[in-house]
Amino acid sequence: MSLDALRYQVEYVDIDASGVMHFSRYTSLMETAIFKKIELADFNAAECDLMVVNLKVRYHHPAQYGDILIFDVDTLNIGFASLLFEIKIKNNQGILLAEGHLNFGCVDLNTHKPVQIPPEINQLLQPNK
Repeated sequence: MSLDALRYQVEYVDIDASGVMHFSRYTSLMETAIFKKIELADFNAAECDLMVVNLKVRYHHPAQYGDILIFDVDTLNIGFASLLFEIKIKNNQGILLAEGHLNFGCVDLNTHKPVQIPPEINQLLQPNK
C-alpha cells in the first residue's frame, strides 16, 4: 500500500553549520512519516508496540533550509511480527534526497517479546503487488 505523502519544511533547527539538513534528521523524519500513517493507538489497544530492528539510509543530495521535503512511504513486507517500510525523501523539485528502509518488530507492551501483528493492522498495511 502506498501511503499518502507527508510534507515537511526544513527549519533552522534541522540544519548544521554548513546550512544543510543534518544527517540525523532524515532518520527521525522517516520514522515520523511512517507513524503519521500508522495509528499507534491501534497497536496499544492490542497491547503491543513497534520497535526499530534495522535501519538503512542512503543519502543522495543535501536538503537545505527552507526546502519542502516530500516523504513517500511504501510497505515492502509484513511478516508474522515485523514490518518493512521503504521511505523516499524528495524535495519539491522532485530531486531524490535520501531513501531508507525501516524494519520494525511488533512486541508485547510488557515483555517486549515478539508478538503477531494485529490482523486489522496487517490488512491495512498490505504492500503493493
